[in-house]
Amino acid sequence: MVVGNFRKEIEEWIAVPFNEDFVFQRPLAVLKAFVASSESPPNWGAVLEALGSWSTWYRSRGVLDVLDGGTHKHLCEAFWSDYLYNLIMRSSFREELKKAKIRSSFLGRFTASTQPRPRISLNDHGLLVAQAFALGLITQAEELGQSLVEGLRDGYFYGFDTRLTPFVLEAYSRWQSDPSPSVEGLCALPAEYDELLRTLTFTSEEFPRAIFKACDFHLSRSKENTDDETFEFWEQGYAIYPVEILMVMRIRELLGLKNPVSDHPLLASPLGKLATESYPMNSIQKDVFDKVSKSV
Repeated sequence: MVVGNFRKEIEEWIAVPFNEDFVFQRPLAVLKAFVASSESPPNWGAVLEALGSWSTWYRSRGVLDVLDGGTHKHLCEAFWSDYLYNLIMRSSFREELKKAKIRSSFLGRFTASTQPRPRISLNDHGLLVAQAFALGLITQAEELGQSLVEGLRDGYFYGFDTRLTPFVLEAYSRWQSDPSPSVEGLCALPAEYDELLRTLTFTSEEFPRAIFKACDFHLSRSKENTDDETFEFWEQGYAIYPVEILMVMRIRELLGLKNPVSDHPLLASPLGKLATESYPMNSIQKDVFDKVSKSV
């Protein structure tokens, strides 16, 4: 019933012609114009807004596709839109950090006033890492996991109140057999996520119980944001697509372990299954990637 409720909301949103025009067609025009333009520097704000809109559109379409027995193609396109957004933000931060270090060399020290402003949502980056694992894009999962470690060290991120990303960081670190860095300000792991990590390599009944509890926790964080609290899975597409749970399942698969069958509604749904085939960027995304690679 939980999945059905969210599905109905997504179907109603997709069915509104204005939403397709505003979140897909107009951003498409922006991205095509960016690829064709020789403007320097490009209007990065418009490009980022277009990629963010595309991500929402493709994720909504992709969730419905998978629930109807289709492929993960649109979910991969949502991932690639998020990936390009993240790539632009990472690249611009690194460039600014390089300039700041050059400026600081004249001052003789690197001060708070020369540190670039954090520009990537820590929660969004955690979601992106988890998506990559869930979709079987392991090369990108490793790249983004490493950039998570680097970003925490160098100050890329804002929004340290996320419960998701500390879990993603710890899961990634265990897969890499490399201790996760100690970072001041990160939220403590919720008990449900902590138990899931503790039993990650178990074959006993403890892991199925832990995964059930973690799914319940996911649903408890699948709410609209309020004035007092920001929720990790506020976007409807993520509410019923438990990417962080699937990340753990993919890591177990990569370690040669079998995953248990779960009767939790999130995992009993088609969205609770690991993608068996991943998809590359579509043609526009590839053109954007090529242009970004030359521009930043």
